[in-house]
Amino acid sequence: MRTRRLRTIGAVCAGLLVASTVTVVTMSQANAAVIDTSAWYNIVARHSGKAIEITGGSTADQATVTQNTRSSANHQQFQFVDSGGGYYRLRARHSNKVIDLFEWNVADGAEFRQWPDTNGANQQFRVLDSDGGYVRLINRHSNKAMDVWENSAANGARVSQFSDLNGPNQQFQLVRAGTGTTPTTPGPGTTTQAPPPPPGSTNCNVAPINPRATAAARRLLCYVYSVYGRGIISGQQESTWIGGADYEINHIRNTTGKLPAIRGLDMGDSPNFGSRAVAWWNAGGIPMVGYHMGSPSNSA
Repeated sequence: MRTRRLRTIGAVCAGLLVASTVTVVTMSQANAAVIDTSAWYNIVARHSGKAIEITGGSTADQATVTQNTRSSANHQQFQFVDSGGGYYRLRARHSNKVIDLFEWNVADGAEFRQWPDTNGANQQFRVLDSDGGYVRLINRHSNKAMDVWENSAANGARVSQFSDLNGPNQQFQLVRAGTGTTPTTPGPGTTTQAPPPPPGSTNCNVAPINPRATAAARRLLCYVYSVYGRGIISGQQESTWIGGADYEINHIRNTTGKLPAIRGLDMGDSPNFGSRAVAWWNAGGIPMVGYHMGSPSNSA
């Protein structure tokens, strides 16, 4: 697994070099739709076309989370509240309470319920890309995906967690309430540019230099091109000789509440740079690995 992932990172870096004129946003936006934290969204399951809701519009603590035919009801509308570090809480519009992994249960099949907002790790989700503009919602506490149980398409089917299989019952479209539109990378004012490809899409007609580039590298390259002219990808190079590998990364997070999308690493700085690169990629960020050659001792 380690070897395969490092090959992926190499392909990702090659893709970034192709599009090096652009440098993004935050880690939470590196691989997923740009979230407007002031908006309300319907969260629509890919396999059923139905929206998740707080069952029956209940405002009670422990009310269950299920799916139902999509409507304009407030108990099907959720706001993404920024918890920092690329994580969000999902606040129900009708109750002002959030979706909560009930009783901190990490087991497959554990239920999501409604609960007052404590900003606990069991109430926080990161947004990961699937194809076609769909995303997965990964709970911070359990690292498992929001899942419509047993792939059910029925009204009232419960919404639980399960290991991330990227199945269609774990994929959701975020539809801005009242508009029918999904979130996209915002443009700078009026633009005549064509809309960007869906996040995670490989259908962007951009050919990487390496014809053997992995699917992950191609998706990343498409994402970089989709941001061009519409946003900026933030990044930070490690300085392992000043306070440790996370010194500057932690300063950015502590100051802004967010992480940069790109983490620059140097092969010559640390023998374990690879494990940090893998961890950054797995967390939804973009690792960029370089190598600095020392000056030769003589001109021969």
